[in-house]
Amino acid sequence: MTHGPSRQLHDCPVLERTKHDVSVPPSSQLDVRVNDTASSQLLLPHDVVTLPGHAGPRSGQVCARAPAPTDSTTSVSAHRTRYRVASSAHPMKSLHRSDLFGWSRFDEARDLDFNSVVWVRPEGNVVFDPLELSPHDAAHLTKLGGAAAVVLTNSEHVRAAAALQAAFGARVYGPRGEREKFPLACDRWLSHGEEVVPGLESFELDGSKTPGELALLLDGTTLITGDLIRAQRAGRLNLLPDAKLKDKAKALASVKALLEAAPKLDAVLVGDGWPVFRDGRARLLELVAQGA
Repeated sequence: MTHGPSRQLHDCPVLERTKHDVSVPPSSQLDVRVNDTASSQLLLPHDVVTLPGHAGPRSGQVCARAPAPTDSTTSVSAHRTRYRVASSAHPMKSLHRSDLFGWSRFDEARDLDFNSVVWVRPEGNVVFDPLELSPHDAAHLTKLGGAAAVVLTNSEHVRAAAALQAAFGARVYGPRGEREKFPLACDRWLSHGEEVVPGLESFELDGSKTPGELALLLDGTTLITGDLIRAQRAGRLNLLPDAKLKDKAKALASVKALLEAAPKLDAVLVGDGWPVFRDGRARLLELVAQGA
């Protein structure tokens, strides 16, 4: 599994290592050995080391400690300056609203994050395009109340929907435009202008790589997207690359229609790339103006 960019999480840091400095075997009894390989990677969630002098884990966290150094082992403290503190794999994050959380996985081929969102609500949580969950995130989602519904924006974002369906009995909603060939059985097929649950409206986007791709508008202010609208660079929004679009003119027309339907739009939570938490409407207007 590919792991996301490093983030600080709770009181038990993980060491991010450069292979030029160290190599760590996948074991709870970690030793840190010097080698000469040339790239970098993030330690797996079970390869957790408590840094010297650190307060250690909170209740409920498990951290393995590196053994005492031997002739062939270099202690963590001896090479402290070679490490940076990093979190475990794609930790769930608090977003711009207290009822929204997200988790991500970095895709090296595209140099961007794949993202998932959960909307926590008393009537049952709604999860959007769910990626596989780390143990931390699975426990967090369970604590938040699990998943009553899973909304999939397109057939290439099915991801871990079946696992949430099995674990929580979640109903699965998919795009009506792909009903005939969708890879997962859905309890409901969504089209343009439908109320998914109170406060959540679905929109069909034309011209993307899959027919009838969905975007979801939450309370008129937060847009949740799949593939078509994304963010390769922080602070701006763009469309899928032209080579993947079925019809760019229709794609831009769909974005214009979204803007007309959402005059109070502020945040855009993209399925791929950087989220925009403020001034999302302005960023979409720039996208349309630039034809990007």
